[in-house]
Amino acid sequence: MTETAQRMLRAALSLGVVALLAVALLAGVFALTRERIASAELSVQQQAMAIVLPPESYDNDLLADRVSVRAPAWLGSTQALLIHRARRHGQPVALVLETVAPGGYAGPIRLLIAVNADGRISGVTVISQFPSATVTPRAVVKAVRLTLEFVARHGNEIYLADNHATVVFDDAPEVHRQR
Repeated sequence: MTETAQRMLRAALSLGVVALLAVALLAGVFALTRERIASAELSVQQQAMAIVLPPESYDNDLLADRVSVRAPAWLGSTQALLIHRARRHGQPVALVLETVAPGGYAGPIRLLIAVNADGRISGVTVISQFPSATVTPRAVVKAVRLTLEFVARHGNEIYLADNHATVVFDDAPEVHRQR
């Protein structure tokens, strides 16, 4: 083996050792921080829920009692969105829905909307916007109105659905049928 080939082999082996050390270091950091990251994510979710629905109004695990819903005409997204079910002593208290207001100035706006069992809004908050998107009041109002109509029409089905089930509603709201 020539001297040049030996140098190339040593360089390749050195690079391989450095790559293995980097992978091991990343795996170690991930293992050390995984639980803290999961805990922080859970805390953020609980805080978002508390903004739209007072925690003292229900006694179940709001984050665990949920269904995935595909209702693009109602909720503004072709993707399945989560709906959390708040209950007190097993009775429906509210639904907390993820919805999308597609008509923002520069893109869709993701909302979290809580609707009490009696059909009143408990709270609304913006949970994310696409970069450079600004909240368009008209888009948010339309999304809230569609969400209220959706809950009025399908709320009982959502309360009765199996936990963690995916439910599909492909009926269009009245607004879309009139166009």
